[in-house]
Amino acid sequence: MTPEQRLALAAEMSDEIRAVTESGIRHRHPDDSEDEIRAALIVILLGRDEAMRGRARRAVADCPR
Repeated sequence: MTPEQRLALAAEMSDEIRAVTESGIRHRHPDDSEDEIRAALIVILLGRDEAMRGRARRAVADCPR
């Protein structure tokens, strides 16, 4: 594989992991709003401490997970 092909594959895999993770959140919390789902995804991907340091702080602050 060329470096470009490896990079494209890594990006595709990353997108797939996000989609699977988001699907799991939706399955476990079907009544959550889009904002709550996005906040939960951010917490899972970055960890609560790191998410609270970033631009997503407002969305994550109220996330119960």
